[in-house]
Amino acid sequence: MSEFYALLKANDEAIRFLFITGITKFNKASIFSELNNMVDISLNPQFGSLLGYTHEEVENYFDSYLSRASTALNLSKEDLLTRLTKQYDGFCFEVTANQKVFSPWSLLNFFAAPGLGFCDYWFESGGRPSVLLEYVKSHTIRDPKEYGREKTISLASLSGSSDVESLSDIGLLTQEGYLTIKAVEYGNTVFLDYPNLEIKRAMAQLYTELLLKGKVAGQVGAGDIVRVLNNDDPEEVFHILNRLFTAIDYQNYPVVDETSVRAFIQVYLAEPALTRKSNVTMHTEEVT
Repeated sequence: MSEFYALLKANDEAIRFLFITGITKFNKASIFSELNNMVDISLNPQFGSLLGYTHEEVENYFDSYLSRASTALNLSKEDLLTRLTKQYDGFCFEVTANQKVFSPWSLLNFFAAPGLGFCDYWFESGGRPSVLLEYVKSHTIRDPKEYGREKTISLASLSGSSDVESLSDIGLLTQEGYLTIKAVEYGNTVFLDYPNLEIKRAMAQLYTELLLKGKVAGQVGAGDIVRVLNNDDPEEVFHILNRLFTAIDYQNYPVVDETSVRAFIQVYLAEPALTRKSNVTMHTEEVT
């Protein structure tokens, strides 16, 4: 990276405009001293809608696609927009927390095949970035009991440079898109949460892979619990959950109390393959 920056700086007179994207900033002076004239626009409200589609842009520029999707799914345009907002909207990249944008990748994939319904596209395309996978090799993402809780971080921690060793999981998950800014209060406290249902399920999938040492629930015999619940087969529910708990990485994520059990089931129920049927939430409390 240092060589790359040095090359840019050496040819500064030939460059009219240069835009560089990335995940996070590291405070390695030897790297950034080569390009010390770079302006960081991260979290700047002026550019808050740069990396996604606003609600107004979707309505204005994708009207024909909305009509096509409404017909394919037999939904009114208003109901369709509501579903799309819950599924793909909600990303916030600026400190006022006023501008929310849709994920372009997910929305465009939906418009390409609306008949498939509100599928999850984000995790397979961008949900396994190398920096996050490297991070979890030497760090532990916080306990799954934190999965459904609101999280906070200081604005300085979120916007400043980080050391590779001291980079926080919350900061990294925010920069990776798993968490997004919901509000900024008291000038320096940033409240974070999942931007939408697609990302919440992606986080559940990441947690599940960590709990099961890289495997998915189906690989350990914990199959489609929604189908079993619909069949009113409580004995099979117990078998599924027992297989799930047997496969959990107890060294890093011990099941020590009822709260742990509830947290793991909540994560399991939120996996993408298990949430496509609308009645799954109706059974969640009963199972836990």
